[in-house]
Amino acid sequence: NYQVKGYESLLECVVQEIGEIKETVIVAVEDSQKRLPGQRTEYCQYLMTEQLAGNRYLTGDIKAETNVCPLCGTLGVDVFSNSLKGAGLNILNMDREGVFPSLDKSQSWKVYALCAACADLLYIYKNHVLKKTGPKKDKIPFTAKVAGESALIIPFCTLDAENRHGLLKNVRNLIKNIPDDVEDDEENLLDILKDEKGLFNLTFLWGDIGQNIENLTGVLSDVLPSRLKELSQFNDLTKKWMHPLFPEFQLRAKLNMQADLSLKALNPLFYRPGGKRAKNINQSKKLFQLKRLIADAVYHKTQIPEKLFWNEILTTAQWWWLEAIKKRDAYGLLHEGKGKKGDFLTTAGWIRHMAWWLYYFKNLEVLEMNNDFFKPEMELLKPYFGPESGINSREKAYVFLIGILYGKLLEVQGARGVNVGSNALTWLKRLTLKGTDIPELYVRIREKLLTYETEKSQKVRELIHEIGKLGISLGDSIELNQTQTNYYLLLGQSMTTIILKKEGT
Repeated sequence: NYQVKGYESLLECVVQEIGEIKETVIVAVEDSQKRLPGQRTEYCQYLMTEQLAGNRYLTGDIKAETNVCPLCGTLGVDVFSNSLKGAGLNILNMDREGVFPSLDKSQSWKVYALCAACADLLYIYKNHVLKKTGPKKDKIPFTAKVAGESALIIPFCTLDAENRHGLLKNVRNLIKNIPDDVEDDEENLLDILKDEKGLFNLTFLWGDIGQNIENLTGVLSDVLPSRLKELSQFNDLTKKWMHPLFPEFQLRAKLNMQADLSLKALNPLFYRPGGKRAKNINQSKKLFQLKRLIADAVYHKTQIPEKLFWNEILTTAQWWWLEAIKKRDAYGLLHEGKGKKGDFLTTAGWIRHMAWWLYYFKNLEVLEMNNDFFKPEMELLKPYFGPESGINSREKAYVFLIGILYGKLLEVQGARGVNVGSNALTWLKRLTLKGTDIPELYVRIREKLLTYETEKSQKVRELIHEIGKLGISLGDSIELNQTQTNYYLLLGQSMTTIILKKEGT
C-alpha cells in the first residue's frame, strides 16, 4: 500500500520507487487479492469489448452483434463489422453506404464480421508477422512478385509449432541475408517454401501490401509444394536448352526472363514500350488477368486460355513495332540489344524470348504441343526448325521465311541510309496483316531487293528458291490469322542477320 510508505498517490510511489531511468517502463498494479490486471476477467472483457475491439473493429456507431464467427466457428460471440479493416486488411470499405445488405449499415456485421479473438490474431499477423525487416527494414516477409505482380504468400501448415516456427525463422533469415544490391532475392521465397516440412499448400493474394493490405486484384489458392518442386526441377533442365531461335543474351535485373518459380518473367515478356503512352495498356485489367491465368495454369497444370494469350502477345508485338517506327531504325528489329552499358531488350530480343517461353509452356503441357513439324530442303535453314520453332505447317514456314527476307530488305535499306520508318516498316501495316496479305508483301520485297541487286548473294538466292517452292504449293490461299502471321514474320526477321550473315562479319 503506497500510503503505508508515506506517499500521497500511487503515481508518486511508482515514480520514486523506480527512480531515474530513460527506458520505457511497464507498470502493473495488483489488487487486494494479489491479482494482476490480466487475471481479472471483468477487466479483460472491458478491454476486449469497449477499448481494443470497440475502437479498432467497429465502424462508426454500429455496435457489435452476438452471432457466429465465420472464421473460428464460435457460437454466441460478439462479432465486429470492421474487424478486417481494423486488423489492417482493407479488402472492403466497411463503412461505405451500399456495402451492406439492404443498404443498411446496421447490417454491416453480415459482411466479413469476426470475433475479437480472430481479429486480434489477424492484427498480430499483419503488424508483427508481416512487419518490415531486412538490412534496410524495407522487406515484408511472405511477399514477392508472383507472375510479375506484388503478392502476399500465405502458407497453410500443420499445427506442429516446431515446423511453423522453423518456417518463420527460415523466411526471416532469407530476408536478413539479402544483399543491398540485389533486387530479385525476394523471389527466392518460393524456393525456400517448397522444401518446408508440414506445409500443405500456398495461397497467393495479389494487391497492395503496406500499412494495410488493400486494393486486392486476385487470388490463387491450393498451390502444392510438390508442384513447386516439380517446376524447380523442370526449370533446372531448361538451362540446358539450346536452339538458334532462342535468345543469345540473358538479360538481368527487371528484364530478366529466365524461368523461376515466381514467374517474374511475365512482366518483361508482356511489357509494352512507349513510356507514358503505354502506361494504361501496361496496367490493364485484361493483362493482369492473363498473367494470373498463366500462373494458375503453371501451378495447377491446367490449360492457358489461348485466345486471350495470343491476343495479348499480338498487342505487345504491335507496341514494339510502333516503337521501331518511332525510332526510324531497323537495328532493334534485327538484333538483340548489346551495348557498352550492358544488354537491353529490343524487338528481336523480345520475340526470341517469346519463342523460348512458348516452348516452355508447351513442355509443361499448359499449351498444346504439336508433333509434326515442317522440314525445309535448304541445309542452312534446317537448324532453325523443329519443335522449338512451333513451325508445324507449310503456311507458317512460308511466312517465317518471308520474314527473313523482309529483314534482309530492312538491313539493306538501313545500310543505304533509307528512312525505313517511312518505307519498308510501313508495309506490315502496324502488324495487322493476315495470311492472305503475304503473297503481295513477298512481291514488294522481291521488287526492292532486285532494285538493290541484293539477289547477287548465294544465300539470298537459295532462300528465295525455298520460298518459291512453298509459294507454288500454297498458291494465294495462306490460311493464317493476324496473330500467327505477324508472330512468324517477326520471328523470321529476328533471324535475318544470323541466317543471312555476310561473309567475314
